[in-house]
Amino acid sequence: VSQTKPPVMFINQSAPLPPSAWRINSTTGEVRAVRAVNYEDYVAQPALWIQVGARIDNFSVMCNVSVEVLDVNEQPRIERNQSRSVLEQSPRNYMVGAPLNASDPDIGQDLNFEIESGNERAAFRITSCGGQLMVLTPFFYRQRRQFNLTISVTDSGVPALSDTAWVIVDVIDRPDPPAFNFTGPFTIHENSPVGALVGAVTAFDDDDNPVLRFSARPAAAGQ
Repeated sequence: VSQTKPPVMFINQSAPLPPSAWRINSTTGEVRAVRAVNYEDYVAQPALWIQVGARIDNFSVMCNVSVEVLDVNEQPRIERNQSRSVLEQSPRNYMVGAPLNASDPDIGQDLNFEIESGNERAAFRITSCGGQLMVLTPFFYRQRRQFNLTISVTDSGVPALSDTAWVIVDVIDRPDPPAFNFTGPFTIHENSPVGALVGAVTAFDDDDNPVLRFSARPAAAGQ
């Protein structure tokens, strides 16, 4: 073979892997990726083989070139614009909706959830491995009608990577029964005329814009 005529390099078009994934410099033999290579696509067989050939005139030779795809930790993602709702005065450990949605492109990663901010009065907690929001300290609608929580999710890769997102929790008003705050006692003189004022009872209701209606009925014996 003449030493003055360099061989022409090429990738075998009939190789098992798509030839469009790789490019070879026909003069220098440098092999380059022409599209993103994702480790997860090759997790069952991270060592790849590319069939490369060299040709001079009518003579050619083929060889297998090994390419090992190395895994690199990728950032997890917590879904944006998630919201939940919960009734006021829900008991401790009451589950607030479904678990939060998060994912990781890496296979086999463990995700850890935390509440970073917005958790006033320690109203909520979150399960670290499942992303389930739960009531920690019962609260009233009149105290807080909405929480804007910053939630983080961190993977178990090296180095560990994380992502954060806001999660809105709306507090739903639970109808509260009214209560009396003054019921007497009252006095009235005998022989007072019909319609004479005896006194006025007062009551309150914590719900928004309550309309209270009063009625009277004879008390049971002994009351």
